[in-house]
Amino acid sequence: MGNAGQDELYTRKVIAGRRTYHFNVKQTVRGNVYIMIHEATPEQGGMSHHRVVVFEDHIQEFIAGFADAAEVVGRLVGERDSNLPPVEEQAQT
Repeated sequence: MGNAGQDELYTRKVIAGRRTYHFNVKQTVRGNVYIMIHEATPEQGGMSHHRVVVFEDHIQEFIAGFADAAEVVGRLVGERDSNLPPVEEQAQT
């Protein structure tokens, strides 16, 4: 790795449909650790990129907020799916 990559401590790539997410843990020159979440989505003529950076002093609040939001999504999807008829009944409709 060259100098530019020395600040990367961890990386994980997640492919979800047409979107690709990268979860990178990096360190600044001053030693501050942060997470960079990078999303790439194909668009006409190229890729669309979005990034979120969360520094170590905000990570606990970020995790709590993310967990709360994920719980709400899970509950809403569960409620939506529980209102659907069983799969074999859906095929007949």
